[in-house]
Amino acid sequence: MIKFPLKYGQDRLELSFSQGQVKVIENLGKEVIEDQEIEQAFCRALDNSGEKSLDQVVCKEDSILLIVPDKTRNYRIHKFLPFFLERLLHLGVRKRDITFIFAGGTHTTMNREQMAAILGEEIYDQYNSCQHDCDDMDRMVYLGVHDSVEIYINDIVNKFDKIITINGVNPHHFFGFSGGPKTIMPGIAARKSINQNHQMVLHPTKERLNKKATLGLLAGNPIYDNSLKVMNLVGPHFAINPVLNDKGNFMRFFCGDPYSSHIEACNFVENNFFIPIAKKGDLVIVSPGGHPKDLTLMQSYKALTSASLAAKKGGTIIFTANCREGLGSDISYKWLKVEKRSEYFTLMKKNYQTEARSIFFTRQLAEEFDIMLFSQLPKAVTSSLGLKQLTGKKEVQNAIDQKLKSDSLVYIIPHGNLVYPKPATVH
Repeated sequence: MIKFPLKYGQDRLELSFSQGQVKVIENLGKEVIEDQEIEQAFCRALDNSGEKSLDQVVCKEDSILLIVPDKTRNYRIHKFLPFFLERLLHLGVRKRDITFIFAGGTHTTMNREQMAAILGEEIYDQYNSCQHDCDDMDRMVYLGVHDSVEIYINDIVNKFDKIITINGVNPHHFFGFSGGPKTIMPGIAARKSINQNHQMVLHPTKERLNKKATLGLLAGNPIYDNSLKVMNLVGPHFAINPVLNDKGNFMRFFCGDPYSSHIEACNFVENNFFIPIAKKGDLVIVSPGGHPKDLTLMQSYKALTSASLAAKKGGTIIFTANCREGLGSDISYKWLKVEKRSEYFTLMKKNYQTEARSIFFTRQLAEEFDIMLFSQLPKAVTSSLGLKQLTGKKEVQNAIDQKLKSDSLVYIIPHGNLVYPKPATVH
């Protein structure tokens, strides 16, 4: 009997396997920075940031805008922010001239507790901070049209001497990799701009997704290319790119030039988070990684990308994602009502919305695999997504027991939003 705990929201599931070959797909990286080593590792990365070092970028009495992730990304930035702020103050920057903006893209707003958890209580109380609102067009600046995308960015970028981005880097299912340009677009862009940027996830002429807008690919990825242009227009001066493993431990910090430091981080992630597997499995059990990665379906469904890479065609995927905040936005529920593929694509190409892809992609996978979902989503929503609903922990275990055979190959992916299988047949 094999037992395995799987994160589910702020709870966990205790799964048992009585037979079959059970394998866990986890992060390969053995490089871990222990908490007591964070200061030394972070400061070393700052001191070795290449030609664009912090002391060359920041001047005395500069006003500084720090663009940071929102509640949906737990990159534990509060662990190294005190050392970074200390460095800024040492360079002559005044505390009152430092402002944080949470780059939430189209995500829902946060409460005080959530913002303080990201920055740390003391920093949140002592420094200025604000949230990006993608629908507040009065606070947007227009930067022109690029790749048919009308670029509107939060005008806060024009109010500071220097801009510094802080964001984690990990594989992303259509952006290639998170962090970097994504911190600006969609992070602090208008909803209209985000939708137009993300519309490039669609194939330009066919009723399918664009294969170039995919996991782990930057070269030729139209969404990344457009976001990179936007980042260059905004012109951030410095970047901090932490990489964490699937257990939430820091692995390495990449600091310096916003473009080159992000590329270095992406290369490191590719070597550590794409996990080779010899063959695909009969049963795959996947979790986004618990709270906050499974707050909404829009965040959680990324784990299905991981599961689909490990499962045989027609195989079973048991998908555990709490989704206590529902699909992610009211807009998502409108897309649920559109059932015909042709109508769906017509509407997406006419007025693309980021929420549309999560619905379409989930339905598309449901046609290829037998997917069972354990979440707080209502049964009607689950059914509309093409998924089978599991209503409790016991049902999850029962589903596993029913699918298991003595020769079953089972994969468990405990952090599906972060770790991706690389089948031997994929080149």
